[in-house]
This record gives sequence, structure tokens and C-alpha cells, in this order.
Amino acid sequence: MEGQATLRASRGHLGSLRLDEIRSTPLLTLRAAAGAVYLVGGTATPLGGDNTALLLDVDHDATVQIRSVAAAVARPGPDTPESRFTVHARLGPRATLRWELEPGVAAARSAMVSEVYVDMAADARLWWRDELMLGRCGEPSGRWSSYLHVDRGGRPLLRHHLSLGPTPATSGPALVGDWRAVASLLVVGNAPGGRTVRRPDGQAAALSLAGGDATLVSAMAVDHPALRSLLDATVVQPPQLLP
Repeated sequence: MEGQATLRASRGHLGSLRLDEIRSTPLLTLRAAAGAVYLVGGTATPLGGDNTALLLDVDHDATVQIRSVAAAVARPGPDTPESRFTVHARLGPRATLRWELEPGVAAARSAMVSEVYVDMAADARLWWRDELMLGRCGEPSGRWSSYLHVDRGGRPLLRHHLSLGPTPATSGPALVGDWRAVASLLVVGNAPGGRTVRRPDGQAAALSLAGGDATLVSAMAVDHPALRSLLDATVVQPPQLLP
């Protein structure tokens, strides 16, 4: 199945969030609730053969928080293992986007490709968190490739690619070793400095980017609770962006 969902937001009266356009597809449903917009899988997605796209447009001075209601379990389809999820996001001047989905799960024999393209104004802010579980409990991992392309003020800020899976080339000791949970967090605007956290249940490192006021955090852990705890320990959570 294929489909594109759309969310266009702007700053409303007295600073409130105004959703100018919200359009869902059978594969992806958007729901506004409790100060955030939630992504809800319309079917048993992502399933091999699915191609889902999301268009985000956050106008000047607007603040949008994106969450999901559950983990996204990538599974192989009857004819092909690969599914694809593409996000195109535009952030206007002084706009803020906070992306905080529940983790993706690369189930056995699946193949997931996630591509994200963010075009943000020089004074926009971004908090983009990606979390991945390599397989469900007691099963081997499928393949998962993620691409994060961020331009800021018309110039490249980040080109990040991570490919993990069941083969030694994509899951060896040079990448994640025996860790089963992996995350990256990009903070642009009010970004923290570099920091490293090492614990028995995982490790994380924050790297300041050359573009200025931007930090990329990479983390690996034994499970999802440890992974989330590591991210919180590496980067202090900012105040809630929405009331």
C-alpha cells in the first residue's frame, strides 16, 4: 500500500497552535490531542511493500510536537520484506518541531527504510529523536536503514545514515556489538555541549556539530528503558514546548 499524510501548522490567536491542514491515509492517521499530534498506524504497518510518506509544514513562530501511540513493528510482507517511511519537514522562521515517536522494531526477516528530510530556517528549533529495537524479544533482528538529512538556513547541517541488520557487516562490533537498542537524538537550538555517558546497561555520546548550536547524540543499550534513561542522562530534557 502507498499513501501520504499531511500536517500544516501555524501560530494561532494568542500563540495557540493552529492546524491549517491535517490529512491522513489508510496507512497513517494523524490525531491532535493533549498538546501534541499523534501518529497512529491505520493498518498493521509497516508491512513489507508499504510506502508511507508524511509532509510536515510548520509556519513561522509555530510549535509542533509529534508523538506516536505505540512502537512501529516492521514486518515482512507476502511478496517483499522492504517497507519505506519518508518524512519531508519544513520549519519556518522561529518555528519549533519536536519529534518523539515510540521506538521502531526491526522484526525478523523485515527490511525497513526510513528517510527524513528537514529544511529549517536559521532561527528555527528542532528536537528529533529516533529509537530502534533490533528484533522483538527472543528473535533475530531484521534490517533497518535510516537517513536523516537536515538543512539549516539553506546550508547542510547534518547527513546521518545508519544501517543495521542480521549480517556482520551491519551489526558487528564496530557498530552496535551486542546492544539491542539504538537511538539518535538531534537537538538544534539551545543545544547542549558534548558529553559521554557509560554504564553497564549502555553508553551514549553527544557531539557538537560544526553548524553551531546543534548536537547529535548516539546511544546504545540493552533494552528500551535503559536506552531512554541514557538519552535523558546525556541531554537534559527541555521544558515542554506546548501547554
